[in-house]
Amino acid sequence: MECKFCQHQLEEGSLICPNCGKDNAETAEEVKTEEVKTEEMTVEETTAAESPAEVQTDAAESKTGIMVTPGKLAVAILAGVLVIAALVAAVLYGLGIRINFSKDKEAEPTTSATEPTVPATIPPDGNPDDETCKGTYTVKDEAGKSVRDTVVARVGDAELTNGQLQVYYWFMVQQYLQSGYGPDYSSPLDTQICPLSENGATWQQFLLQSALNEWCYTQSLAQTAANDGYVVPNEVRTFLDEIPATLEKNAVAQNMENGKALLALNVGNMSEIEDYMAYMEAYYQGTTYIDSKFNAYEPTMEEMKEYYTKNEETLIQNGVTKDSIYTDVRHILIMPKKAEGAEADSEFTEAEWETCRKEAQAILDAWKKGDRTEDSFADLAKEKSEDPGSQSNGGLYQNVHVGQMVKPFEEWCFDTARKYGDTGLVKTSYGYHVMYFVGSTPVWEVTVKNAIRNEYASGLIADANAAYTMTVDYSAIVLSHVDMSKWFS
Repeated sequence: MECKFCQHQLEEGSLICPNCGKDNAETAEEVKTEEVKTEEMTVEETTAAESPAEVQTDAAESKTGIMVTPGKLAVAILAGVLVIAALVAAVLYGLGIRINFSKDKEAEPTTSATEPTVPATIPPDGNPDDETCKGTYTVKDEAGKSVRDTVVARVGDAELTNGQLQVYYWFMVQQYLQSGYGPDYSSPLDTQICPLSENGATWQQFLLQSALNEWCYTQSLAQTAANDGYVVPNEVRTFLDEIPATLEKNAVAQNMENGKALLALNVGNMSEIEDYMAYMEAYYQGTTYIDSKFNAYEPTMEEMKEYYTKNEETLIQNGVTKDSIYTDVRHILIMPKKAEGAEADSEFTEAEWETCRKEAQAILDAWKKGDRTEDSFADLAKEKSEDPGSQSNGGLYQNVHVGQMVKPFEEWCFDTARKYGDTGLVKTSYGYHVMYFVGSTPVWEVTVKNAIRNEYASGLIADANAAYTMTVDYSAIVLSHVDMSKWFS
């Protein structure tokens, strides 16, 4: 669930936004109709043929809380960067943005897909010291390419070129279009007055300033990380290094000439792959840095108790008491299989269920003959489990709360006698689960720890932003033309 005021990710069970401090109680009923996208089994009883990670979407029964892991919460703090970053994969994997609007937004474009005539008629050229410097910033491709390397803004040691700006600007356009409150994609953005602007700017001018602010925000975090000696994790470094090859591969899959054509679909012909890479490098440098700081920060128990006492009334109102607990558990799911010749849509027979049980028991027995460690159980889960929601991380579900899992699974997890290292078999409608109990934690501790960490990380971000000032040469800025109608194909 996101805060309706600032779109910050709310903590599990809480309606008070830790970012802006506002109460989202009014949105609680609205959230019941949202599609909850988690990889956890739900309380809905389904047939064993269904995916064990399938999420219930029935409005009357769906869960309103989405469990946020510490890493996800830390990245969620980066509200502006995060929203745009959701579009990165669209470029990288060749999806376009493929926006799904309501019917009134699905009209065919009313303007030509060719490059618009410049300059636009509204508004007239304005103050050369701000984003209204030009009535339109749009130029034809050749004119744009000639000034691609022109520096248009500076923050600290970083310089923003026109080529790099296109990535930030068009990602910002995509963000607003996806929000449902953006401009009309069928008309040039430099001819539409933006209702969100306080000075009557066009959508182009408004989104340009938003993109520049986004770049400043991203650079402040990236340079703070660099000054702190931070280096992105190896797996992130590998991902970044492989981006050019990934673009080329997926361009071929999309029947495009090359990675440059794939990039041009989203940000126009002015930018090159290195401009996109500049965005990606800065983004991951800053976000993973904040994420690492978030995870490394450990508030003391005294701090946590003090926070709870100070916010006890609000926490209790939102269901966070000192009585409820979270559990961490690993499991290996073995699903029953149809006997040869059996009808695919028929119920499983007792014999088929017994075969499933024996397979699960054999896995547990084999594990017990080994070193009987959690690590070895996790390795078995990666090899044997049929639950796509937990197989890759060794069958682990963390911060499981009452009412989240199917009943037999949950009853085993929340047995008061349960202790670390306990194992067993549990039958659910999905199949047989080989269980391994990892531990339990009071809900209030998890909630409060993440809230304190969130305040800490938010403070780091605020300090980084305050440490850097952006200077912009609006007269040097140009924007490429993008046929936005292609995003809807």
